[in-house]
Amino acid sequence: MALGTAHTEDIPYSHLKTADTLKKIAWYTGNSKSSQNVGKLKPQNHIYDLIGNVWEWTSDSTYGVFDKPWYYEPSFKNIAGHSYLSSSELILKDSLYLCHRDSSRADLGFRIVQTYLGRSSGAEF
Repeated sequence: MALGTAHTEDIPYSHLKTADTLKKIAWYTGNSKSSQNVGKLKPQNHIYDLIGNVWEWTSDSTYGVFDKPWYYEPSFKNIAGHSYLSSSELILKDSLYLCHRDSSRADLGFRIVQTYLGRSSGAEF
């Protein structure tokens, strides 16, 4: 389960950009040599593994570059979050890149999201 519960210590998203916090929330070259099961480290904004572990595909093909603030490239999709192959320096710098939509890599995946419409304390689904 990728959603943290009331029983987990949450790391606010605004505190992500330090090396000390990174080792508590992200799998990267400093603490892993392969992808890990979700939920072993602390969540941020109640969600595990937003940063590190594996890159995540997004549905967006728009990306900012130096000379063109935003452009659309239909044969590419954004990937976000970095992976266990990323260095801490790279993760702390940026977390969004373009990847060809036909790419297949061991450090690239996707997140399945489910909307829960029932009544819940946030601890169960």
